[in-house]
Amino acid sequence: MTETLCLANVPGVHTKAVRATEEILMAAPSHSPESGDDAGRGPDHGATGGTPRWVVVVGIVIAVALLGLIVFLHLSGAIGPGAH
Repeated sequence: MTETLCLANVPGVHTKAVRATEEILMAAPSHSPESGDDAGRGPDHGATGGTPRWVVVVGIVIAVALLGLIVFLHLSGAIGPGAH
């Protein structure tokens, strides 16, 4: 196995930029659903998950096209009881 070395514990590795970034990240308020705190949230209320809208729209369009094709083939006699 190899030994993992944490650069945060190595003297002289931390620069001012790294420290400033850490201070900014630590100063950011945490948003936990249990706290009921809505501070800093935008109009989406913190929602980040879910399927993108374009994926849903493309899925619906494909489903309607397939259903239309099946109905067309059935009515034209290409599939169904009259096909044999």
